[in-house]
Amino acid sequence: MAGFFATFSGVLFLAVYTFYDGGFFSAAMPWFPILPLFAVFYAGIRPGLFIGGLVILDLVFLFYCHQVGLVPIAAVDIERFSLIYLISISAVLILLLSMSSMYVNWQKALQQELLIANEAKNEFLSGVSHELRNPLTSILGFSESLAQGYAGVLNERQAKYNKNIGDSGKHLLTLVDGLLDISKIESGKLETTLAGVDINQLYLRVKSLFEKSIRRKNISLQLAVDDTLVDKAILLDEMKIKQVLINLVSNAVKFTPQGGNIKLYASTADKKLVLRVCDSGPSIPSEFHERVFDRFFQVHSSTDSKDPGTGLGLAISRSFVEMHDGRLFLESGSDNIGNNFTCELPLRVSSE
Repeated sequence: MAGFFATFSGVLFLAVYTFYDGGFFSAAMPWFPILPLFAVFYAGIRPGLFIGGLVILDLVFLFYCHQVGLVPIAAVDIERFSLIYLISISAVLILLLSMSSMYVNWQKALQQELLIANEAKNEFLSGVSHELRNPLTSILGFSESLAQGYAGVLNERQAKYNKNIGDSGKHLLTLVDGLLDISKIESGKLETTLAGVDINQLYLRVKSLFEKSIRRKNISLQLAVDDTLVDKAILLDEMKIKQVLINLVSNAVKFTPQGGNIKLYASTADKKLVLRVCDSGPSIPSEFHERVFDRFFQVHSSTDSKDPGTGLGLAISRSFVEMHDGRLFLESGSDNIGNNFTCELPLRVSSE
């Protein structure tokens, strides 16, 4: 409030002083534009707007008084005018520089606080994720043992409950792993390790992970690797790109209806490696094409409501691709059928 009252008093003083000091020809005129800025900086936006409005009203009043001859025009004392004008300009410049310096220092302090808070958050996520992962692994291990009959044969009701425990545990473990990856990405502790990768073999390994899922939904999963990539080792971080493909294919399997089809393409274009995952599920609306890569964002679908996912897979995938100086984007198929996720990576062929 002190800043507001100071600027308010300043406006009133200037209004009277400039009126009797020649109006628009007063040496104190340079103070008018600085007062609203002072109010914004020290009192806030609303007080600043209020002071700005008062300044405008005062200037309009002075203009009117000049037009009707109400301003007392005295003989100008050049020495006095020059001195007051010099003092006014110098004071305004000093005030502007000090405000700018304070603003820059405040921004730096705020950025430092944000960095510290972000580091603390990442350390917390990393620590909690590790602490949660160990008991979760034990829970899943015991659930698997029960399912395999190591503690005796389960009746139908017990088997159902045990399956729910296992499914929920796997979902939570996926979320924990996702949070762990996010914290590593944000903290810069995750690095890429490039090595020669056979794209065709990589696709085959990814496909083998989904054999049971596609068989259960009667989905056709086809691979198409361009001849230019046959018998070539492409420099990639295999673990990260494999995880990207797993995330994309997992989403495709989840949202592709019974009897649908999924295709994995690999080709080269303009010195880029192009990996594409296309499905025949419902198209994601164009307004969500960027938002699907936001953390925890999910496009709801009635196709498979039993597995809502974590909302982290695509965000992590894009981060992994960007770590390769590539890009990951989504395009929809025609007639609201199908989604095409395209991953473009620099084409680096291993010499080994």
